[in-house]
Amino acid sequence: MGHHGTLGIHDNNALANVDELFNLVSVGDDVGIYDNSPLTNLDGLSGLRSVGGDLYIFGNASLDNLSGLSGLGSVGFLRIEGNHSLTDILGLSGLTSVGACHILNNVGLCQSLVDSFVAGIVIDGEALTQGNNDDC
Repeated sequence: MGHHGTLGIHDNNALANVDELFNLVSVGDDVGIYDNSPLTNLDGLSGLRSVGGDLYIFGNASLDNLSGLSGLGSVGFLRIEGNHSLTDILGLSGLTSVGACHILNNVGLCQSLVDSFVAGIVIDGEALTQGNNDDC
C-alpha cells in the first residue's frame, strides 16, 4: 500500500502501537509522529521504504526505539525531539542521507549514539544535536 500525501499520527493518548500500518511502503510527503504518550515503538512501520518529505518524531513520552524505520534510505528534514524514553536510534541505520538533522532533548538517548549516527550519514543542511544524555 503506498501513500501519496502526508502521514500524521498525533495527539492520541490511547495509541500504543502502529501495527496496523505494516503494509505501508511509501509516503509521498511528510511523516509526523508526535504527542502520542503511550506509543512505545514504531514496529508497524517496518515496511516503510520511502518518505518523500520530512520525518518528524517528537513528544512521544513512551517511545523507546525507532527500529520500525530501518527500511528508510533518505528523508528531507529529520527531527527527533523530546522523546524522553528514547534510548535507541539504531532503527535509523538505513538512512544514508537527510536534508537537515535535528536530534534534540531526548534525555534518555546517549549523545555518543547521536554523534555516531550523524557522522555516518550525508547531511545536506544543518545538523543540530543537543540536550540528549551526555552522561552515558
